[in-house]
Amino acid sequence: MRKAFISPTKYVQGEDELLNLGYFVQTFGQSALLIAHPDDVKRVQAKLDSTAEKFKITLVESNFRGECSREEVARLKELAREHSCACTIGLGGGKAIDTAKCVAEGEALIIVPTIAATDAPTSHSAVLYTPDGQFDDYAYFKQSPSVVMIDTTVIANAPTRFLVSGMGDALSTYFEARATANSYSNVNAGLPSGVREGVCGPAKGTNTALMMAKFCYETLLKDGLHAKVASDCNQVTPALENIIEANILLSGLGFESGGLAAAHAIHNGLTSLEGTHHYYHGEKVAFSTIAQLVLENAPAEELNQVMDFCLSVGLPVSLADIGVDSISQEELLEVAGKACIAEESIHSMPFPITVEAVAAAIRVATSSAGTTSRARGHNMKKIINAPETLVREMCSGLVLAHPSLEFNSKHKVIQKKQLNPDKVTLISGGGSGHEPAHAGFVGKGMLDAAVCGDIFASPSQIQVYQAIRSTAGQKGTLLIIKNYSGDMMNFKNAAYLAGEDGIEVDYVKVDDDIAVEDSLYTVGKRGVAGTVLVHKIAGAAAERGLSLAEVKKAAEKAIANIRSIGFAFTSCTVPAKGTPTFQLEEGEMEYGVGIHGEPGIRREPVVTADELAARMVNALLESLSVAGGAGSPEVTVLVNGFGATPLQELYLLGNSVIRELDAKGVTVHNVLAGNFMTSIDMAGASLSLMKLDDQLKELLADECHTPALVLQGPFEPVQYTEVVLKPEAEQEVSFKCDTDAAYAKVTGDTFTLNNMVYAIDKMSEIIIENEVPFCELDAHAGDGDFGMSVAKGFKQLKTEWPEITANHSADLGSFLDACSLVIMEHCGGASGPIWGSAFRAAGKYAGDRKGLSVQELAEMLEAVVKGIQDTGERAFGRGAVVGDKTLIDALVPYAQSWKDSAAQGNDFGTASTKAAAAAVEGARQTGEIVARMGRAGTVGERSIGYPDAGAYALGVIFTGLAEAMQ
Repeated sequence: MRKAFISPTKYVQGEDELLNLGYFVQTFGQSALLIAHPDDVKRVQAKLDSTAEKFKITLVESNFRGECSREEVARLKELAREHSCACTIGLGGGKAIDTAKCVAEGEALIIVPTIAATDAPTSHSAVLYTPDGQFDDYAYFKQSPSVVMIDTTVIANAPTRFLVSGMGDALSTYFEARATANSYSNVNAGLPSGVREGVCGPAKGTNTALMMAKFCYETLLKDGLHAKVASDCNQVTPALENIIEANILLSGLGFESGGLAAAHAIHNGLTSLEGTHHYYHGEKVAFSTIAQLVLENAPAEELNQVMDFCLSVGLPVSLADIGVDSISQEELLEVAGKACIAEESIHSMPFPITVEAVAAAIRVATSSAGTTSRARGHNMKKIINAPETLVREMCSGLVLAHPSLEFNSKHKVIQKKQLNPDKVTLISGGGSGHEPAHAGFVGKGMLDAAVCGDIFASPSQIQVYQAIRSTAGQKGTLLIIKNYSGDMMNFKNAAYLAGEDGIEVDYVKVDDDIAVEDSLYTVGKRGVAGTVLVHKIAGAAAERGLSLAEVKKAAEKAIANIRSIGFAFTSCTVPAKGTPTFQLEEGEMEYGVGIHGEPGIRREPVVTADELAARMVNALLESLSVAGGAGSPEVTVLVNGFGATPLQELYLLGNSVIRELDAKGVTVHNVLAGNFMTSIDMAGASLSLMKLDDQLKELLADECHTPALVLQGPFEPVQYTEVVLKPEAEQEVSFKCDTDAAYAKVTGDTFTLNNMVYAIDKMSEIIIENEVPFCELDAHAGDGDFGMSVAKGFKQLKTEWPEITANHSADLGSFLDACSLVIMEHCGGASGPIWGSAFRAAGKYAGDRKGLSVQELAEMLEAVVKGIQDTGERAFGRGAVVGDKTLIDALVPYAQSWKDSAAQGNDFGTASTKAAAAAVEGARQTGEIVARMGRAGTVGERSIGYPDAGAYALGVIFTGLAEAMQ
């Protein structure tokens, strides 16, 4: 039996390994052709410059055009000859690497992946495409690359989705190699070992390759999740290093020398389904691996282990996870038929293969995943029936709530019931999950139709085409497309199809996100929340009856003057996946995040709203070339929530943004704050600014009436007023009793104004010191905030104490009234009205007196009781009485004791001590009764065993005062 094993001549990986690139170039000569996308070069430029200088080599820039086509390969070969390049370097993703392989033709080739998304870097083959991106042919070379070099620091800073996709590709390696070994099938390692030239026979896989494939699988299970977390944090860890090696080296050697089987063949069949086109190779291979295991009737333990792994790292486990929410039997057989063509690797399975068996395996694989809690994620809590029906059910609910709209369920299009044929038709759309975008903006003054794709997936060209056909008027149709590769392709192709039908269609591309160029989904800048303002401007222009060219011009003007940037505090959870898309550590945020959760500029600690506003405003104004000050253009502000951020926080952020713009001398024309373009349930927000001229201001002011936005100008410039005033000098506030101790002494038969000032000061100290204990007691039968609510008011009283004692102490009435106003305003919840009315009633009784006898003090306390009861009657129809389990249970005995002391001729000290004891006893008795009013009134018998917090507090306060007064 002939066996073969092939591999790169050298494989090295390590942190900052790119700094050693020059050494390997030197082994071939002094110059190398660098084939890499300009953006990839820019990311590692410093390392390239350093290694070139250190090793005295020349890196010839290729200005790679992004496609591995015969034309591009020919151009680069000529460039290499012109510069006498001794070797070829392929740096970046798959297209750059494959192009380098084709240029080098198996000679003097260095491969430097910047992502770990597939096992292609070590292989001896490549895929050729036409210049417009269509599949052309496979290319094979006489040997594997000379050097495969991995800079793990670069990989760690790449989007995590690439690493996870690489794990999906690596996942199939062992199972396909095992099937190939069991069937004694041929492997690709034989091709450069004489098979291709026809001089030697085919080769089988080696035990070494099978062992590597198994170790690859074991490494994924052991380190996959930890590597994903490390990648999320952009950190190189041992787990990440192990997974990079598994994804690239172990998987690469395993597949070429161990063999391919059903998983990759099923993957190839799935590419015939349009929904899968938005997913990476490895993501589709992961599901195809599950289908292979079903096809071969693998043990349930093994199948469940694979599914658990996929779910832990975020790999697909069902067709819905790769963009196929429904599939007919006819479509399924087409997929299976493509997987079973004679040349496909599925025939390496160790049993006969039929189209029907493969179709059944795919159906069972997705069904078993879709009906278990494992496939949905154990912790996902959503109002949902099934991910597969979510979009249609959501759209149906939208039109039921807004009868002026109608829903085409087959093509998932929401449009106006009453279309105006004498205006330009406006259509937008994209993946669902961004609600209210885009269907929420269908209505007067904005869109005529919105096309709804699956969650975060572009609608198909047929969906868009059907939307164009069903809404076409006499003035043509304008498509408003966010700049995502899938959206651009499908909307533009739909426009082409409609054009063949004689429908005039044009489009504009929105690319307002300034955070990053070239994301997971885009070439160029992303289209995000600023798209809503484009809908508004274009909608107003269309309503005015302007021509298609004029509406497009207005939309393009808006696009040119809109910039956006966002941040996230949490990930979103895609329903079909059931687990968060990415992880952020406690206290960490992603700055510059995309609306699908794509990575932004960096991860960093959470900062304040003011800091976020300053950073975002500065970046947006710089991008818009707005300097501020005299003559600066006005701007519109759009503060957009990502789905899980409360309006409270969005309005607060808006306040910070307007403050920042005001400080820079930029006039704000109007402000929109709310959820306009979300990311399912992500916590975070984005900020969009639109620079205005007279035309844009007029169009913005025109009326629009849609489910998600209602506007009608004219707008007045926003006037900012600072609401958080900083004191000119920091005032030191003491929460202790600072009143002269001499004021604590009661002389003779009169409780003087000075005595009252001392008593209230001491009362404040006691309340503030007992804030936490009062809250803890309240938590047993109330809402746990009593101590905080009362202390808040008395802390403010102490803050204003110098002003009150200086300007409101002519008599007892004015002093107590001044205290009451502070307490009523600043004590929280019900405490403000209750305690404030007590002080106010006391002040009303005291009037212009400057002292009180024991009798008068008793009468003042009776007035206090009545004041509190009157407040309760106004609010609830009756005031509290003894036995209701409120502070009245302590206050009434306290007042009655003072009245009894007056009748008995007790002095102030004796009366105060007796009254405090009566209050304490009254509070104690509340622990034995069920509350009938107040904060504990709704919890019934649960309050038994605990005294009322308010009554208990009065006992503590009055006891403290009795001890303090002399």
